[in-house]
Amino acid sequence: YQGIPFFEEKCDDKHFVGYDVIDKDGYAYWQGSSTMGADNEITNSGYLQLGGNEQYLTENQQIALRKSFMQKNESFAMTFTVNIQSMGNEGDEDRVIFRVIPRTADRDITKYYAINYFMVIPLGGYYANLARCKWSITNTNAPTSSEPLAEAYFLLKENVDYNAKVVIENLDDGNVHIEFYIDGADHLTENTQPLMEYTDTSEYKIMESAEGPAFGNSGYLHFGWGVASRVLFDDVKIYDIENYNLKKMELEEYSKTHANLTESNDNYYQMNYLIKNGIIKPDQRNLNFADNVSVEQFLATAMYLNDKHMVLGQNLTDYVMPEYEGFNDRVLANATRCCWPPDN
Repeated sequence: YQGIPFFEEKCDDKHFVGYDVIDKDGYAYWQGSSTMGADNEITNSGYLQLGGNEQYLTENQQIALRKSFMQKNESFAMTFTVNIQSMGNEGDEDRVIFRVIPRTADRDITKYYAINYFMVIPLGGYYANLARCKWSITNTNAPTSSEPLAEAYFLLKENVDYNAKVVIENLDDGNVHIEFYIDGADHLTENTQPLMEYTDTSEYKIMESAEGPAFGNSGYLHFGWGVASRVLFDDVKIYDIENYNLKKMELEEYSKTHANLTESNDNYYQMNYLIKNGIIKPDQRNLNFADNVSVEQFLATAMYLNDKHMVLGQNLTDYVMPEYEGFNDRVLANATRCCWPPDN
């Protein structure tokens, strides 16, 4: 299987001019709403940051991909990385920590489908220090507006990257189906089902989008309390449905593969997460690390891919040391000059 995206965005070669994200030639890729108090930027690490200057962000803001990049695909799947730097203290379905908008009926982005992540105060205002975070799918094109069409719980920690995916598809029966997935290295699961899904059969369904997909967060909205969130987005990839289905089959195969590490090992959850998301691909004997790894981690991965597995209770250093000590003098000398021992 090999699902190929028709659009990819890392943002590290772009910058903000006003409310828009442009490339070095001045061409706008992402178009933002003109909202006072926004604090948006492309960070030094290449993330697209949406934020607000505390209570000075007075309205909701969105930034949308230009429709021309969608290549006439109304049905698509979009994967991306999300990292909440500061969740603020937004308080209900209308004031979100962030939202993802796969389809909007108007160019002003006021009537749209959204996947929302927001804070709720389950016990009411007198217990405002007790809160929990929640997900919902909404359609603001309908009279129900921000009323959830589907709901779920999946807590995102601050300063942690999570992989997310939203799928929107026009079905043969004339309805619209939406799916949302999210996972992270701190959530180990073999589940390949969506966190939320919804099929819109109403008269208010949106069949065609006026803009490309968008990200957004909420402002003060004159509620009398609360500060805006600060959220990072990166690694955006958009697939047509045919290529998405190929990619989905690929990831489902990865989810069946497990790292041979004990659960007590510091790398257990991370290694399973890397395999599940296709960053380490044992079936193809192909490595594509998303970030720097130590010599110890790299050697352990190479051993695992060559069917040399850990025994129960063995730690990572004990696992790799016999293999490392078996290198010839030339390889050992080069490795020593490079970066061994792994604790340094």
